[in-house]
Amino acid sequence: METLPKEMLFLIFQNLHPLELVRLSRVNSQWYDVAMHPKLHRYFHVKHGQFISTATACSYISKFKDSLEELNLQDCYWVKGGPLSIALQRCHKLKSLNVIGCEVSKKTICSILKLNENLKILEWSFSRNDLQTVASSLPGNQRNELLRTFCSELNQAFKKLECLTITFQTWRNPYFQNPTNSIMVSLINFGILIICSQLCLKKFKLQWIEIKESSCCCFEIAVEGNGVLYKKISDNECMPLVYRLQDMLITALISQLNGGKVHSFIFPLWTSGTSLHHFFSVATKMDNVTSLTNINLGGFGVVGSAILSKQTLRYLNLAGLKFDGHLLHVVSTSSPNLEVLNLHNCLCPELLQGLKALTICCPNLAKLNLHGVHLQALDEALPNAFMEVIAKFNHLVSLSICACMTGPARGTMNTLNSNNFSSTLSNSGKRVSHCAKLGSPMQNDSTPWQELSSESSFERMTRVCGKITDFELIRSSEHVLTSEKSYSYPVNNASRSCHSVTSVYDTLEAVANWTFLKRLTLSVIPGLMLYIPEPLMKGNFKFLLSITQNCQNLEFLSLALMANLGHSGNVVLLQQALSYCNRLRDFRLEQPNFGITESFLLALGELKHLERLCIIAKKGTMKIYAQAVFSLFEKCCKLYFFQVICDITVKASKALTDAVTQRFAQSRPGLVVSVVPIGETQGHCLRHEIAKSIPVVHFTEMFLFGTTVATKSPV
Repeated sequence: METLPKEMLFLIFQNLHPLELVRLSRVNSQWYDVAMHPKLHRYFHVKHGQFISTATACSYISKFKDSLEELNLQDCYWVKGGPLSIALQRCHKLKSLNVIGCEVSKKTICSILKLNENLKILEWSFSRNDLQTVASSLPGNQRNELLRTFCSELNQAFKKLECLTITFQTWRNPYFQNPTNSIMVSLINFGILIICSQLCLKKFKLQWIEIKESSCCCFEIAVEGNGVLYKKISDNECMPLVYRLQDMLITALISQLNGGKVHSFIFPLWTSGTSLHHFFSVATKMDNVTSLTNINLGGFGVVGSAILSKQTLRYLNLAGLKFDGHLLHVVSTSSPNLEVLNLHNCLCPELLQGLKALTICCPNLAKLNLHGVHLQALDEALPNAFMEVIAKFNHLVSLSICACMTGPARGTMNTLNSNNFSSTLSNSGKRVSHCAKLGSPMQNDSTPWQELSSESSFERMTRVCGKITDFELIRSSEHVLTSEKSYSYPVNNASRSCHSVTSVYDTLEAVANWTFLKRLTLSVIPGLMLYIPEPLMKGNFKFLLSITQNCQNLEFLSLALMANLGHSGNVVLLQQALSYCNRLRDFRLEQPNFGITESFLLALGELKHLERLCIIAKKGTMKIYAQAVFSLFEKCCKLYFFQVICDITVKASKALTDAVTQRFAQSRPGLVVSVVPIGETQGHCLRHEIAKSIPVVHFTEMFLFGTTVATKSPV
């Protein structure tokens, strides 16, 4: 390559990361000239770049300050402080900046916007220092004036922006009364109005997390279009504080609908409700509008067919709402290009008929969330029928369902041969080879369902829907898990619990058919049933061994409250299953009374690509020496998030945390070590303490448990 002309080198170098170019520039003078060309350093994206130090990132930004146009440091929470602030303020050609998760102050953001006239896209997190400043010990009136001034300065700085995303790196919590929590309420419901006053934005997104007594709610509000103008805030506003943000968003939507300027409206439920006046105003306006493609109307608590009949949707979130099957018929005819549908915890007695209509008219549906939808709450309580309908979504890649929808296992499911697999397992514990038998019904695409009639309904579905990459099977209950991710919608009483017939783990062995699977979430016992002698799921963990042997692309694995895992034989099978996860990056295990042993850590050490590990073992022990954890980190050289919550003493947890941090922090800039003694700590107290101690990205993606399929809008 050293003899290649500069033009050819330039084309090759265009496909490399900027930091790789910096390294290659040291090869020779010709490579230096090409690798350091300003056109190759206009875009710098280091999202999740956990091994890029603050010094490296800041040095690069300072070096290419005259050419950088797009800078993305999302979730680089360790890149912060004075060095980052100085480096960012040296740039003057930025067009897009993402510093979500970084501690960048309001003062620095305002300065950056002044220095970069072409900066149109900003994604930013409120820093904790700014929040503490606003939440001062001043009297109420003076503190409100301080908040008004703070937000007004941001409003002036944001005047030229076209796209704005704001996230909060702290949480409001009604169970902990302190100035910061009260100021969060004011910031979200009043401060945001000042910040957005008279801004004309193509995209506005607001994200925050609220810790409640029994769950955590992840909120996302978004409005996207061809320039949505937000009203000027009135000094004489008499509306209750909790409804002001709602009013601003709905007013902006209504004013822009007629011009076809709104394409996305993500409006979840985050307060006690919305006025009927607002709902009817939106319903009337939408009756003749066809511009919307992404909708979440959970904030209204109700949705009518008139609202959706004229839209051509790609994303529809009906989570937590009550509606009839006719609504899905309307969606199927008006939105043939629907790609994402979230029906999490909805209440629709005629759901099966509605889904049948979608299979005919919406062939491109790729993501479907049916978690929280239980057969006993439906008129057609037939698991076989549901699996048959789901199998008709040929392009499905993400699916979330409850355990009751899988139905009972067929009588011979406990043998591998009945799965249409040829399986061999050597005594040495080497990889099992799964090969579909010749003459498999999948070779005939004409009538796959009829020809697979000898298999269980769930297994037939796994064979027909062969493109699944993300699957969740969660048996829910009104008793939440130790740490649950609960998105912003109400829980319908008619669909709280998953009461199905007793089934066996072998039913899940069919998941091994999904060879493209990348994410797998399993929770098969409700919290209410944790201590009954007869679990709802029987059998051993051979199913998981089959899955990991056949699904070689698995990157995320989450197991919670698994029946019979306390049995030593199942622990061994779990460890064997993990040994086949050659590409696993994230592993989460939540299991009461689970003992964390050296042999278990040795099994985890086989996961060479492991980056994040979270183990929550209430009343579980951790009787290991620090050297065993050191060995895990040395074997898993990419591991940078290590969280263990178990029955451990405060002294032991602190000693282990300090020892691991001291040994590996320098080589892994993004390292987070969190060893927490759970004891008798209440759930919401535990969540609150952990939320303050670890970065948001790990809190939401690893610590919290819950469904993620079709929950995030494409905005």
